Amino acid sequence: MTSVPVEYFVAGDELNAYYWLKDFVRRFNRFPSPHTMVYKTGVRCKGTKESVEYYIEEARTRTFHNKLMTIHSEAAKAAVDRRPDDYIIAAKKAVALGRSSLFAGDTGVVTLDEALDEVVRDYDEAHTNFGLRGITSGWPQVDAMMDGHQRGDLNTLVGRPGRGKTNLLLYGAHAAWQQGANVLFVSMEMTSLQLGRRLLGIESKVNPRLMRTGTLDTRTRRELDDHILAMRDGLPFNIVVGNFQKSVDAVRSLADELLPDIIYADASYLLRPERKQKGSEGRRENVSDVVEELKQVAVERDVPVVQTVMFNRHAVKPKRADRDQDDRNPIAHLTMERIGETDVVSQVSSVIAGVERGDPPFQDIRRWFGFLKGREGEMGVWELNYTFAPVDFSIIETRDPLLGDQNPDDSPIPGIHGPMDLDTVVEE
Repeated sequence: MTSVPVEYFVAGDELNAYYWLKDFVRRFNRFPSPHTMVYKTGVRCKGTKESVEYYIEEARTRTFHNKLMTIHSEAAKAAVDRRPDDYIIAAKKAVALGRSSLFAGDTGVVTLDEALDEVVRDYDEAHTNFGLRGITSGWPQVDAMMDGHQRGDLNTLVGRPGRGKTNLLLYGAHAAWQQGANVLFVSMEMTSLQLGRRLLGIESKVNPRLMRTGTLDTRTRRELDDHILAMRDGLPFNIVVGNFQKSVDAVRSLADELLPDIIYADASYLLRPERKQKGSEGRRENVSDVVEELKQVAVERDVPVVQTVMFNRHAVKPKRADRDQDDRNPIAHLTMERIGETDVVSQVSSVIAGVERGDPPFQDIRRWFGFLKGREGEMGVWELNYTFAPVDFSIIETRDPLLGDQNPDDSPIPGIHGPMDLDTVVEE
């Protein structure tokens, strides 16, 4: 289903029909019949030879005209009433309307002056609002490097099966939710029961396996009720179970409906693309289409999208003879060309982080986590706890990816660790 901004529709029957149609496609992954559309919404569909894009352009033009006329009326009234300040405000609104992503078109042309204006505005905002500007990743040390998940970014967590991608993604989503973000979490592989149990484990630090087997002691069971009560009073955290049938357009529709601050897509490669590109038949092309469309969702809805993707089948740990680089950087073998059977992931992702098992004998209770790609060349590798009794995914070590320096004296390495507060590197 072609994505059309909700702003293009007029309140009343037209807007109601839009939401009903989007919900129908999201639930049943198909368009309704014309008869059902008329019966449910009162809006009649008629056949046409024009392309869908033609009518999208018509809706865009109509919306732009209506909004511009409203601003024109404000400016005219301000001029008649001799209110120059209000007149200037109306003029600025008109300029902003023309630059809006809803009406700017697809040219993508920005003058150097406009780009420099954006840089200055962005700096002033960062200078005025000191601290984390994005949505937390869940680890303060990582946030210090990347400034959190930024609006419009598609960020990727990649690793082989069994490395804990889903748990780490849930950990980050839970941290964002605690920070005050409205979260939309889409899972293509797990049930809502499994996800809810793991989230409760992260909140309470109680091993989810004990919940599943019903073997909690009486005290812990009572404490769990307190955590459940606290979580019920929190901000929205919406879980969507894919069952291998969800499409990117369903995610887009939910974003319109639920207005999340951040979207997580676990096993995003199992989503169906909204529209297959010409020649897109195989798995590789399907993943490419999905990733590109998720990036569009991030940009159009102005929210971060964080996804998990697997490495190719052939992305294996190097042989012993090739371990020199891993001695310095334990995720060095996780190269970006091995992601998801396509190079599109590495091209459109703003940030890519890799996850690998810990070094023996801690391979089951530790994870290496670090940047494979950053927005501004960020670097960093961290060793995480990966334990469930209690649940703990905190950082226990920071490693310089170039030198293998584990910073025993907690001293920063200029140009590598940046503004990281190394007093918090080892969490108790």
